[in-house]
Amino acid sequence: MLDFYYPPNQRLSAPFASVYELHGSSRQYLGMVAQGSHLSVRARPGATFAALEQKTNRRSEEHTSELQSRIKSR
Repeated sequence: MLDFYYPPNQRLSAPFASVYELHGSSRQYLGMVAQGSHLSVRARPGATFAALEQKTNRRSEEHTSELQSRIKSR
């Protein structure tokens, strides 16, 4: 899972951001996040995601998911 958090009260930012999974030159819409909220999306290792402010299309975040392994000690 990948969690996008959009901080509240950002004066120069749009009130909402759209979250996309990037596929080369195309993108897939996953959802919208409001300022002060978060959005969790399923992520496969190596997938790239971007959050674009609505109306301005400025990139507010970009993430590449990584495989996380947990090692149990005995």
